[in-house]
Amino acid sequence: MRNKKTIVVYLMSILMIVSVYSKSGVNPVTTSDVSGEVFGVWAFDDSPFNIVADVVVPEGEVLVIEAGVEVVFQGNYRLTVQGQIMAVGTEADSIRFVGADDVIWHSIRLENVDEVSVFKHCVILGGTIGINPINTALYVGYSRIGFMSQNGISVHGLTVPAETMIRDSKLHDNGRAAIVVTQN
Repeated sequence: MRNKKTIVVYLMSILMIVSVYSKSGVNPVTTSDVSGEVFGVWAFDDSPFNIVADVVVPEGEVLVIEAGVEVVFQGNYRLTVQGQIMAVGTEADSIRFVGADDVIWHSIRLENVDEVSVFKHCVILGGTIGINPINTALYVGYSRIGFMSQNGISVHGLTVPAETMIRDSKLHDNGRAAIVVTQN
């Protein structure tokens, strides 16, 4: 009889803990592994987002990244945006794009998008190329891009001018150049 009481008390304790987590909004899962197609909202409560393979935001879709989110590349992977990305942090709570440990990740590549992609109050560190817009309008504001093995931002316009605005940002310690612009 005593063992049954112990089991009941134990189960009730577990239920109380689960109830506290669900009511407090605390997510007991501490990471989100990401690969393949993505869109929607990457919320602060689900951070960090571990990039475990190449990731694509499909044409016509939007990826919104909330303030305070950390995006951690687990290998030499690329975040390709064929739709739109809106990574808008705050002065007090920036969005971070980094490699795990000493991983050099590939790039954030924006491909042939009509809509402006935005990186505001972002910290982008330790990849090959930070942001690589191709025929895509880009706004970077109040951000820091550094320690890239090649370029901080590499703008390419193949058929039409790629409109790019960089405002109040710091690009530093990049292997080849802070900003490269090529137009064919």
